[in-house]
Amino acid sequence: MGKIVSLSEAETAKRFGVSKEIKNFPQNLSAEEERNVKTVLSYMDIAYSPTHSSATAVAEFCAKGSTFDARSTFPTSHTPEEYADSHSHVMSSLKDLHIIQFDVVVAKGIPILVTSVL
Repeated sequence: MGKIVSLSEAETAKRFGVSKEIKNFPQNLSAEEERNVKTVLSYMDIAYSPTHSSATAVAEFCAKGSTFDARSTFPTSHTPEEYADSHSHVMSSLKDLHIIQFDVVVAKGIPILVTSVL
């Protein structure tokens, strides 16, 4: 892995369209990784919004036929869209819960890992 840098809110907004600081971020990404990170950060920004989270809001990020499995926390959710709808009920009841920053964003090929502070 190459050099790790931090991105300010302004830098992340300019580069990815999401105004959240990233504490640990790979300095050099391929064009594909850059697009993938933008997609994931956009999804996270919507999915963890108390007012915007829903299946409709995240549908553009979900591939047809995708499955979701989180039996212990969302046992009735079997697709990313069903998860978003279930998650929206949680988020709407916690109006002051929001992502403050992303601690780690790792992009290597298709898999992307994002951890955040709520």
